[in-house]
Amino acid sequence: MADNVNVIQGRKVLAVSRKGSSMPITIEGNDNNTYFLKLAGSLSGPLAHICDWLSCRIGNCIDLPTPIPSLVLIHENLDTGPLDIEMKDLLLKSRGLNL
Repeated sequence: MADNVNVIQGRKVLAVSRKGSSMPITIEGNDNNTYFLKLAGSLSGPLAHICDWLSCRIGNCIDLPTPIPSLVLIHENLDTGPLDIEMKDLLLKSRGLNL
């Protein structure tokens, strides 16, 4: 397991999931990989994001098939495509680092 943290810049929103309070999105990063991203501005709160991060890192440490957590940086110039007002507002609140 690598000790460094991946920080990816979000380039384009590919899909939106309306399941759960975190309203996650699928995003394309500047490394051309796809990421499932829980937005920092969602209702789930920072504690849920920390729990997700830790559980993935622990899983990686004991060789479970868990995703390698990355931080995704969302800028105002993110290509969102045709999103509704609620999602655009959530992305606005989530500018900066997201898990």
